[in-house]
Amino acid sequence: MLLLAMLVVISANSCKTGFSKKTYVSTLERFVNSVEQDYQDFSETDWQRADERMTAFAEDYEKYAEEFTSEDRRKVAKLMTKYEVVRSEAKVSGFFHGIGDIIDEGLGTLEGVLEEISNASDER
Repeated sequence: MLLLAMLVVISANSCKTGFSKKTYVSTLERFVNSVEQDYQDFSETDWQRADERMTAFAEDYEKYAEEFTSEDRRKVAKLMTKYEVVRSEAKVSGFFHGIGDIIDEGLGTLEGVLEEISNASDER
């Protein structure tokens, strides 16, 4: 959680000051790698902040696109794709986790109903 808090502070400061072409790719790479490493522990608020940060990266990319080499552009595209894949994995994982919770609750309810039916049958 401390790492996540530091990431948020660094990200917030970077959003305010913007990037230079020189630091853009390395900052994006650190951001995407940290999201990939920690996304399992993200709350919805964490994802909102991460998405806002990625939007800032996309907007800043437009400012520097002409200055980037072909290699820089490929690396940026790869990192942005990597972020989207991690984000998608988190959404799918969250969906299945939610389905699992619903199934668990349904099974608990069913077990309770079956127990009551069994108890009622035993009393007859």
